Amino acid sequence: MVSLRRMGKTALIQHVFHHLAKKKEFSLFYIDLMPTTNLKEFVNAFGKSLLSNLDSPVEKAMKKVTTAFSSLHPEISFDPMTGLPTVGFQINNDRQTIATIEKIFEYINTEKK
Repeated sequence: MVSLRRMGKTALIQHVFHHLAKKKEFSLFYIDLMPTTNLKEFVNAFGKSLLSNLDSPVEKAMKKVTTAFSSLHPEISFDPMTGLPTVGFQINNDRQTIATIEKIFEYINTEKK
């Protein structure tokens, strides 16, 4: 969605998410693309958003992540301020970037929602 600043894009998305979340049929996640400048940054933002919004406990999520993305070298660290886990992907080239996107979509397909 593209528009001028302060036109209500994020509020509209949050409103839709609020109503869809009540149905519990979907896994919803939001990605702000503004800070991304290339495909690698997009893949990291996409993966982080997906993994930070999983319904499962942290340990279960971490195990699923390391299994699903093991060939892509996920980097799991903990935010020093909040102690919450953060995930990034070590991506070295365009071929690996495409493979990472494919793995993310494979992972999404394994979810029941």
